[in-house]
Amino acid sequence: MELLSLKAFRQKQTLDGYERICNRILEYANGNPLALTVVVSSLANRSMEEWESSLDKMKEIPNRVMLDVLRISYDSLDDELKSIIEKAILIDKSLVTTSYVCLNGCNKWAGKLFANNALVSLVFGNLKFMKLSHSQNLIKTPNFIGVPNLETLVLEGCRNLIEVHPPIRFLENLRLLNLKDCSSLTSLPDFISMKSLEICLLSCCSSLEKIPNVVGNMRNLSQFYMDGSVSQRLGNHSFNITKWSSLECLLSNIPNVTKLCLRNCDLPEGAIPSAIGRLTSLEVLDVGRNKFLSLPENISQLGKLKFLGLAHCKFLQTMPELPSNIEYVVAGDCSSLEVSHLSGCFDIVIPGTVVPEWFRHQNMGPSVRIQLPQKWNNNNWIGFVFCVAFDVHKNVPLLKDSHPESENSQEITCRLYTNEGPISTGFGFKISSGTLDESSHLWVRYISNVSFTERMAMWKRFDASFETSQCLEVNKFGFRVVYKQDVEETTQRKFQFI
Repeated sequence: MELLSLKAFRQKQTLDGYERICNRILEYANGNPLALTVVVSSLANRSMEEWESSLDKMKEIPNRVMLDVLRISYDSLDDELKSIIEKAILIDKSLVTTSYVCLNGCNKWAGKLFANNALVSLVFGNLKFMKLSHSQNLIKTPNFIGVPNLETLVLEGCRNLIEVHPPIRFLENLRLLNLKDCSSLTSLPDFISMKSLEICLLSCCSSLEKIPNVVGNMRNLSQFYMDGSVSQRLGNHSFNITKWSSLECLLSNIPNVTKLCLRNCDLPEGAIPSAIGRLTSLEVLDVGRNKFLSLPENISQLGKLKFLGLAHCKFLQTMPELPSNIEYVVAGDCSSLEVSHLSGCFDIVIPGTVVPEWFRHQNMGPSVRIQLPQKWNNNNWIGFVFCVAFDVHKNVPLLKDSHPESENSQEITCRLYTNEGPISTGFGFKISSGTLDESSHLWVRYISNVSFTERMAMWKRFDASFETSQCLEVNKFGFRVVYKQDVEETTQRKFQFI
């Protein structure tokens, strides 16, 4: 309306009495600035009656003015661009309603085409899907004012892209933003009115100097990826504090996110804010290959968390209490991780095939009998720790009488017996079928002495047997009685195998 008023009345405000006819013109122009300019120019210095009459005639031939405007922009292009456009989207009346354009790898001309903002506004005014992946000549995006209906924007692999036009912040219908591997991009506009955004991929945007500020609640955002964003200019061993200063703001405004990936982002101690504890819908959290020493204590409040990625966090020393529903923890190569904090029960599943020698009692197969040492139950005894090596087989056909739930989850159950009879403190885990890769894994389970209610003084042996779903197979079992001195020793030499 402001543009219309400036063109028609040479002021920002619409003249009294012209509001209704101006709204008709805006509706006819359909958000295209160039079309609006052409229409208003044809009505300059005319009476309101003439405005009404002219607009009625335009309505009778709805695309005439639009096509005239298109021809103005089209004729200004060189022959190569004309040919490209003719092949990508036919230059006819249907062009005005184009909703999809996919122009991958347009290295020679993408930058020139989208530098023509007038053409973008006219041709792509109703555009909902735009994919310009791997366009190496694309240095800046088009003016998004011309594509207000855009729902999907894919610019993956545009490695020379350095500027995203600020009006992207006002794309209220945008649902997917993919800027993966835009390695020259240094900044992004604030996310202000992107209330429909569901998936945001900023993976490997290694030149980004900070996370975009979020103004307002982005309740629909379910997946946010910023893995591999270590700044190349700072080097892999430097931390850019300005990059992560707005992380707390981001987490506070994406309350319904289910997948959050901040892997390989050079995060130091304290960089993960306590606001992460408010992400009660979070199911997948990957913060592997970072430099923090600990995780926020309130991570235990993430009641829906199923997957926690901590692989290659070589400085990680302690872990807080984990949520009770967690299914899979990847913690390989966490060489500084201590175990002195373990109490109650502790469950962890990690990729691997070898049961560490630290587990003194080992046996092949799904069952084992262990003779307990004399006077094992003394004041220094603090618990038992088990390690189970198992394989995942994804292509095993289900039996006809299998329960329907078995298609979506797999489980291992351990039953414990002593010479005194069965123990009520059996244990097991159930995991979603899609969570584990088809490979070998180690399941480590620690149970403290306070978890047992039976009379333990007469125990002389332990029998453990494992029952599994069809897709899981137990290969080897390890066991150790844990004493206080064991914890002290492992604290000194670190828990290498996790």
